[in-house]
Formats: sequence, C-alpha cells, structure tokens
Amino acid sequence: MAALGPLVLFALLVVLLLLERCIARLLRRLSPPLPPSPPAATTPPQCSSLSWDEVMPLGALPAQMAEAVSASQHAKARAAGEQFAALDAAIASCDDTLHFTSVADAHARLALSLAFADGLLYFSTRCAAFPLGLLPSLTILHEFDLILAWLPPLIRSQVDHIRVAHSFAPNDQLVASRIRGFGPIPGIDDVWNFVVFRAGAALVVHVEDPPRGATTFRKFALPPPPHGYSRLHGLLVVAHATPSRAPTPPYARLDVAFVGKVFFPVPRWLLPTPIIRWFVPFVLRLVWPMVFRLNGILADARVQRRVQSDVDGFYAALERQLPAFGSFAAEETAKC
Repeated sequence: MAALGPLVLFALLVVLLLLERCIARLLRRLSPPLPPSPPAATTPPQCSSLSWDEVMPLGALPAQMAEAVSASQHAKARAAGEQFAALDAAIASCDDTLHFTSVADAHARLALSLAFADGLLYFSTRCAAFPLGLLPSLTILHEFDLILAWLPPLIRSQVDHIRVAHSFAPNDQLVASRIRGFGPIPGIDDVWNFVVFRAGAALVVHVEDPPRGATTFRKFALPPPPHGYSRLHGLLVVAHATPSRAPTPPYARLDVAFVGKVFFPVPRWLLPTPIIRWFVPFVLRLVWPMVFRLNGILADARVQRRVQSDVDGFYAALERQLPAFGSFAAEETAKC
C-alpha cells in the first residue's frame, strides 16, 4: 500500500491541473469584456513625476510631539521617497506580475499591478482623478475608526472592530482591526501604524505594521491575537496624492500613486492566474461605488462633531499647512 502513495499524489496533481484548466475556461466565458478606456481619462501619475521634497508632518505641529515621536516621524519622512522607489523597482523586476486597469468614470482610470515573490505580495496602484476629495480623504485618515459604518453590509458583518489603539500624535496613529475567519480559515487580528505627511501640496501616507512576533511597538504594548486569529506581518505602504488639475474641480479629485508589500500566507500555486484575473476586476467594480459614497462622509453627524470639537488640534493644524484648505473646508461644511 505504501507504494501507492506517490501514485495517489501524482493523480491528485493531475486532477488539480485539469480542474484549474476547466475553471480558467469557465471564467473566460463568464467574464464580461473590459470596458473601453474613455477618451477623457487622464494618464496615471508615474513615479518619476512625484515630488518628495520637504516631507513633513501634516495635521500636527512640532510642539505637539514628544521627542521620540518627532524622531520616528522624521525617519519615516526621510525614507518615504526611497521606500516608494524600492517597492516600485521590486515590482518591475518580478517575473510573476499581473496588471489590471479599471475605469470609474470619464475622468478616473486606475492601473493596478500585483507581484508575487518570496512569500510576499507586492502591489502598485496609479490613478489620475481618483474620485475621492482631499478633505474626505484626510477626515477618513484621522477618523479611521468611523469607516466601519461606511463599509458595505456584507463586509461590515465580518469585521468585529476597527479602532484607534493608540495615538502617538494627531497625524500618527496605531489602528487595530479584527476580521472574523471563515470555516478553516483563521480570523485576522491586525495592528498597523499610519503617519500622514505633506510634501509641498501633496499628501503622503506611510503605513507599516509591527515586526513579526512583536509584543511592543514604539513602547506601546501589543496584546497577542486571541485564539483562532492570526496577525499579518511585513506590511509596508507608501502613498502619494495631489489635488487633480482641470477639468476636475479643485480638491474634488486626487492623483494617487501608492506601492506596498505584505506577507502572503497562501502558496502561489493555490491561486490560479485565471481566477485572480477574474476576481480582481470583479472586486474593483464593487469598490468604485463605495469610494464615491465616501465623499459624503462629512455629512455624518459623528464626523461633524469630531471636526468641530477638534480635540487633538488636527484640523486646526491642517488649516495652517494646506494652501486654501481652510476656505475649502468651510465651503464643503456649508454644503453638508
């Protein structure tokens, strides 16, 4: 009987390969043709065109920060441009890379790349005229715990919580989230730190999670994940966004570019390329309506109360730092 082991394994591999081919053919038949790129859609911003000069904290003043926090932010700001370029180069040199495009409307066209290498998933996104305004974007980044109420019901039902675990500074927060598992798949109990900067008139966001197995992050204690949950690691994201130029209204759209990487726990051979090519565009088509709806976050009574109270001075600091941000905020608040 022991001699049958290799034969059984070989037979299973053959069945898996045949099943993959059948699924690929089925997905090709079911997948609708990609929509044509509208003539008005602009070209996504390229890495070489991004400005990383004088990256500094956004929404926080130096006097508000402890010395250790200021030093940490200074190091992240100094490294942001180099990390962006390094991640971009890693994706460009990867042999296993998939490219996607998605059109939101006549102005916004998104280009997405996914690369698999050494147990990591690299991702890169460029989108000119991304349909989310500057003020809603900044509000979401600062009031991240409120985003749960804005997620689709199907996604919201799988999320236990999204909360700010610790605030190092108004622009520097540690966020904790917990997503339920499904069947044999464990849930995810994750924490990540994101810091908001500006480079001239550009918005720069740096996101990372604690090292694998860490019990503290910047001297803040990290409780271990509960039973049945795992914690992701290896996350690093650098994002760059600027208000879009005409023909879109000022501040109503953003030219966005971000790159990142994260440890990918699923073996690549378990994810047939045809399934990925079908699934990613499917998800993007679901995401676009949610992005458009997020522009109305300023009408949320809870958000308005937080903006008006401005407990940590985040919004007051923004008015000093972003050109014309104060008048724009007043106009948008009046519309709400």
